[in-house]
Amino acid sequence: MLAHVMEGPVTPMIPGSALQEHPNCWVVTDRAASTQLALSTMDHPECVWLTRDMS
Repeated sequence: MLAHVMEGPVTPMIPGSALQEHPNCWVVTDRAASTQLALSTMDHPECVWLTRDMS
């Protein structure tokens, strides 16, 4: 679901996808939830991936 919100088209079927159009949005997730994301900082320099083991 996170990949649909962050990387899919902005659509009313996925209300969270509207956050893609916000100029200052932070998404906090765990590593497991982010494994399906295709975004990389090379493709999207505005995206900063901060990782920390939360266990």
